Amino acid sequence: MKLTMLAVEAAGDVSVPDGVPFRSLAHHVREGVVALLPKGLDVDGSSKIQITCVPGRTRSRRYWQALGASEYVVEDVDFDRFHALPPRARDTFLLALVEDALVDLAGRHQRGEAVETAIRGACETLRHQDFSLALPITRLSRTSPDRAARARVVRCLNRDVGEAWRIEITSSSGAAPDVRWMTDRPHYLDMRDVFASSEWSDGRFIVRNRLGKITYELPQGVA
Repeated sequence: MKLTMLAVEAAGDVSVPDGVPFRSLAHHVREGVVALLPKGLDVDGSSKIQITCVPGRTRSRRYWQALGASEYVVEDVDFDRFHALPPRARDTFLLALVEDALVDLAGRHQRGEAVETAIRGACETLRHQDFSLALPITRLSRTSPDRAARARVVRCLNRDVGEAWRIEITSSSGAAPDVRWMTDRPHYLDMRDVFASSEWSDGRFIVRNRLGKITYELPQGVA
């Protein structure tokens, strides 16, 4: 089964000094890794893998699977030290944690050198790009029926915004793109199901979720 979702969580009793949940600080790192992995990669037979970080040792199992999901426990995480690190060092710590966990899981299931190479390659690419990705969403990008404007939707992942989506409207006049943010900044939720399809209708650019409800609308005449 291919990996489609990766979560990085702290044990429920871990306090966060600066008020930002641990999972939020990890969001752009884990989503960046998933975005860079080859589509359809099978790490351990699960579609969702959760990496749970705990501050000490646990007597429970460190890894288990059920119903297409896996949980992998990382012990002895020093959360006080983690939150004292500067932002880029936090990213480096989180990426190493994700990389080691995924490589270990692939090894446990004898996925072979190609899968390990793919994991390490995705992590190295993210590291080289300073943990920042701007991912064009081709399924949402549309040219208006009169070809006077084009909407380009981009999913941005980085430590400053977490996950924020923007729309870039270019016109046939050649003017600089009109850039508008579709989400708050910072933002820490995966919005791929919220922004699932798009269309031009009566001069407006509309984005819908997977249920067909409008979740973003660019007013008529903006382009």
